[in-house]
Amino acid sequence: MMPTAFLTRVRLREVPSVRAIMRMLVPQSDGDRLAASHHLVWMLFADEAERKRDFLWREIEPGEFLILSKRPPVDAHQVFNVDSPKPFMPRIEVGSELQFLLRANPTVDQRIGPDRQSRRHDVVMAAIHASGGPNRAEARRQAIQTAGRKWLVDRAERNGFDLSTRPVRIDGYQQLRAPRKAGDASPMTISTLDYSGQLVVTDPARFITMLVHGMGRARAFGCGLMLVR
Repeated sequence: MMPTAFLTRVRLREVPSVRAIMRMLVPQSDGDRLAASHHLVWMLFADEAERKRDFLWREIEPGEFLILSKRPPVDAHQVFNVDSPKPFMPRIEVGSELQFLLRANPTVDQRIGPDRQSRRHDVVMAAIHASGGPNRAEARRQAIQTAGRKWLVDRAERNGFDLSTRPVRIDGYQQLRAPRKAGDASPMTISTLDYSGQLVVTDPARFITMLVHGMGRARAFGCGLMLVR
């Protein structure tokens, strides 16, 4: 049986040549570090100029990443310590109960303004604006739990799992401003939520497809990789 993908842990090497540029590789600002990490992980898979992304990743801690990829990573520049890739061949059945972790970029498309064009918003801020309440801190706490959970529940069935009766912890809300490509002065904003809890698999084929391809947007920036056990 061929592996569906490979799961690999990588970390920056503790050698003089890497330490000399560590501030460039791991900036102190969360937004700058997100952009730097995006490029660092790409280094392991950029074997062709027109290569399309075929991997997901998540930052474990600054300079350390967990990667799920269709191909094993290749450290051509000797920047990382790369653990042996583990074949990803999950054996999951209908009714399997799994613990999960997910860092996601939950967004919603809304039609606003006189032109009624569809514009993308992070679900937390959209819920805060819709509430219109004076206590913004409380509105934010409520939005994280209600809008954040709804975003995940709405995507559960199509991705082969159910968590309607399961407790889900939602925290770690961040709005990160990361630099765009050279020449674009305006930074991009990527909002993230961290989910953890228990789910029940309802459709193993769909569920495994979601694990390999990820969930939500900003997958190139460390979102969308669901870790299960």
